[in-house]
Amino acid sequence: MICLLSNVFVPSYKSKVFQGQLEEKTSNALGLAGFEMFRFYYQQFFILYICFLFGILPTGKCQGSQAQLMKTKSEFRKMVDKNEIKEILRRTTKRPHLAASKGEELITNYLRDTWKSYGFEVEEPEYEVVLSFPQEDKPNKVSIINNVTREVDYEIVGQLNVTAGRGHDGTIYTYTPFISASVNGTVEGELVFAGSGRKLDIQHLKNRGISIKGKIVLIYDIFGDWITIGNKEGAAGVILFSDPKFFAQEGTGVNDTFPNKPWLPGDAVLTSSPMDGRYIFGDPSTPLLPSTCGMAARPLNKRRKYGNFPLQTISYNHARYLLSRMQGEKAPKNMTGNLKVDYRLGPGLNTTNKNPAPVVRLEVNNQYVKKKIRNVIATIPGSEEPDRYVLIGNHKDAMSFGGSDASTGTATMMEISRVFWKLRQKGWRPRRTIKLCGWTAEEFALIGSTEWVQENLEVLKKRAVAYINIDQAIMATHILFVEASPLLGDVILNNAKELQDPVNSSITLFDSMVNSLPKSKDYPGEPHIYNMKYPTDHASFLHLLGLPVANFLYFFLYKDKQNIHPVYHTQYDTFEYIEKFGDPNFLYSRLVVRLLGSILLDLSDSEVLPFNVTRFAKSVQNAFKTLKNSTHSKRINVMQMAYLEKAVKSFVDMTKAFEFAKSRLTRQQKNPLVLRMLNDQMLGLEKIFLSPNAMRGLLDNLNDRIIKEIVVSYHNKDNMLLISEKFNNFDKIAGMKNLTQCEKDEYFKFEMSLIIKAVREATNLMTL
Repeated sequence: MICLLSNVFVPSYKSKVFQGQLEEKTSNALGLAGFEMFRFYYQQFFILYICFLFGILPTGKCQGSQAQLMKTKSEFRKMVDKNEIKEILRRTTKRPHLAASKGEELITNYLRDTWKSYGFEVEEPEYEVVLSFPQEDKPNKVSIINNVTREVDYEIVGQLNVTAGRGHDGTIYTYTPFISASVNGTVEGELVFAGSGRKLDIQHLKNRGISIKGKIVLIYDIFGDWITIGNKEGAAGVILFSDPKFFAQEGTGVNDTFPNKPWLPGDAVLTSSPMDGRYIFGDPSTPLLPSTCGMAARPLNKRRKYGNFPLQTISYNHARYLLSRMQGEKAPKNMTGNLKVDYRLGPGLNTTNKNPAPVVRLEVNNQYVKKKIRNVIATIPGSEEPDRYVLIGNHKDAMSFGGSDASTGTATMMEISRVFWKLRQKGWRPRRTIKLCGWTAEEFALIGSTEWVQENLEVLKKRAVAYINIDQAIMATHILFVEASPLLGDVILNNAKELQDPVNSSITLFDSMVNSLPKSKDYPGEPHIYNMKYPTDHASFLHLLGLPVANFLYFFLYKDKQNIHPVYHTQYDTFEYIEKFGDPNFLYSRLVVRLLGSILLDLSDSEVLPFNVTRFAKSVQNAFKTLKNSTHSKRINVMQMAYLEKAVKSFVDMTKAFEFAKSRLTRQQKNPLVLRMLNDQMLGLEKIFLSPNAMRGLLDNLNDRIIKEIVVSYHNKDNMLLISEKFNNFDKIAGMKNLTQCEKDEYFKFEMSLIIKAVREATNLMTL
């Protein structure tokens, strides 16, 4: 009704009467931005006047609703129980729970049955997807063999017997570490040590005349660019290990490592997924579609490959032995790690009396198989806006026992759901619908969350409000790392100001964040909130829906350097590790539950969504500054840059006007249609910066060569015009090798056109 009233009764600034009587007096004096602000205030006043005429300005409900929300948050925080969190963590780390395994099925059933016992609505969306697994009866191997007799000199078998450690029953499980998506096959060749495997180390090898083409490459950086080493540099295979330089910094002896200290033991082996920048989220057999009945699927032999060479991980104990056998010159210090052995570059191994012709054999027997996987989703229906969804999610699969990754997140979400159940027993109902999501197969390219978003894409575009992700809630208790969309900045920090630090009661969580995080450059006195940095289950909500998202985790810190916790993705990421070194008293786990639960309550129960659109405008402004100061600016049309600058300024001014008018309006305006209109305006902002035409250039001019380049480049976030305070695609366009410079310039023009259009639309969206 209010939307119709604004269209009928509010004079358009384009009408002849309005132009003649108002534009002449205001536009010249104030400029375009000032005139738009004047128009905004005028329309706000007119809507209030119309509401008054129709008798739809209620009395004082706003203050009462806000008071009730604060009371609910206070009750929530009091009911959070650290012992409940501890027992949930113990329960969900009893056994390895790789996606589609018996262990994960047990956790899925536990989430389902618990939520049903709370009276929540529960669904279990199922998908048939392609996953890469090792073969337990034929594990992957790294061997030194005699190239003449073919006898095995030394063998590393990728399979171990492991237990869940203290706090469990001692059951022995088989752990078969692997790199998912690695091709299977057996290769042989000389061994070359390439340090981190990154560009500088590869360049050093080239400078020394050492080629890795056709060689088996040993690297110690588990987050290195493995794909480039194989696809671009031509390595026959890659072997990875976790060097003590990063994961056992106080020594590698028994007394220096877990379970006596938090550092990685010598027999720990990583299981992981490709980390390269071309990663595509979701089931590779159904790109852009959900893996449900009736969907077109690629045959297994047509699936996307991340490399044409095998990869395998080994322990640093085994890496030490391989390095001890290597010949060649010593690696420079900046390429070496902390093993007590010479790091030699190779190529090749020293001969011995037993083996005068040593070569390395890498045998990977991974298989792609179709598996049925299940998400589990609980719904608490909203009382007033049931068609608006506030979501929180965590992945329930793990590479092994999943102590930190991600059972600390599972425990967080389950404790939130338990307290919500208690609140419901006392009569609480959320204003908007809350969905609690247990995702599957996150460790395999975020498959569970991506498939669900793809299956419900259009519904979620219209109904989803925000998504909160909790993956590794606790690695340690050193530093709370927050990455979030700018719109969520206020609701996160305001709740942090209301919560005490678990150890120092004289300061708040906000104070602790200010003391431990970098300072915000845009907001003095605030900690820096990172833009979305790490790929986890929020990705599809951001990249496919343009939804405000956030992710939270307590990071491991050593000598003031932030790092992943040492036992990451190994068999030692257990309940025992968290209980001993992650969060011994579960005080920080309780704090995370209180923080996220409070944020969810604000998002679900606030009449006006707690978004601050000026923060989003600042991110657009920063993206423009970055672009203007980049090397790309020289290739961008001068007029387009000027138009974009003008559009950004108008947008910034309009968001300030919007926030001011919103604060005035919402103190007295309680008509649900007006509030819904305000909320929908804010919800539409990030969506405007999604474009299906991004990275597509001028479609009618595409030829086969350009299409091929786009296919090579395309991944889920290419349709984002703006991400991490940066206009997203200029770097990728500049790096497209199959295009001439003139073609790249044309792409730049089209991308600039999309951005200018988006900023102008965002400005219009902020007007009534």
